Amino acid sequence: MHVLGWTALLLLVGAAAATGYWWWRYPGAARFAFGPAFAADRRALRGARREHRAHRRRLDRHLASHQAGVKTAEREQQKRIRTAERALADAREPGPGARLDALDSVVLHERVLRIRGKSLALGEVTQAESVPQGDFTELVVRLAYGGIEREDYPSRRGGGAKRGDEGEEPAGSTAPLRSYRTVRSFADRITNAAADERRRLDQLPQQLDRLKREVEEAKGDTGAVDESRAGLERARTRADRDPELLRSRDDLEDAREIWRELAGRLPPE
Repeated sequence: MHVLGWTALLLLVGAAAATGYWWWRYPGAARFAFGPAFAADRRALRGARREHRAHRRRLDRHLASHQAGVKTAEREQQKRIRTAERALADAREPGPGARLDALDSVVLHERVLRIRGKSLALGEVTQAESVPQGDFTELVVRLAYGGIEREDYPSRRGGGAKRGDEGEEPAGSTAPLRSYRTVRSFADRITNAAADERRRLDQLPQQLDRLKREVEEAKGDTGAVDESRAGLERARTRADRDPELLRSRDDLEDAREIWRELAGRLPPE
């Protein structure tokens, strides 16, 4: 019973709301809103509303397509700006770059050489050499400020000690063996990559100037956005002057006035 009571109450509330809305749409005495004698008058007002609403929706869809075009043009411009700004940021702070090669713990990137826990700017490397030292080959990396970094690679077992930061190589070491030719090839790769990086750094000022111009050009290139916005304004002007919309609006105003003369109240649109 409790559930049935609530259901009945909800139905009553819904019916009252629907009746109130209908009476608001067709104001005046109850006979004008609900009486069968005035059904034709209500249909006339409802038809005028429906026709005007149909033309308004047609024009709104047309305007929506222009508005979507404006948003697309704005997004495309912002995308060009972000792309240009990202290219400039990448040129200023390129990071280590792609990994080019590695020989055990020494790793060569496009712009950085990682050796013995250090990250050396590759543009500071002047030359890398392989120096045979009996039972091992020494990788020697020379830097522009006069510094030197070294890494040793054993070439055979049991013939001698490998030099390192902690002294001699312990007996039975399992460090991988590297031939002199392997170390030399890696040293050449470092030297060549360092030369490439120095050329990039030499060209960097001109590259940054060009990328800055591209950012400014992307920000200033508002032609497509301006044209799409102008097209939207033209479409709005045409919509406001649309003959069918204006005619349906006049018909609706006439229908509303007729209802006011009939019922004494001006109905909403």
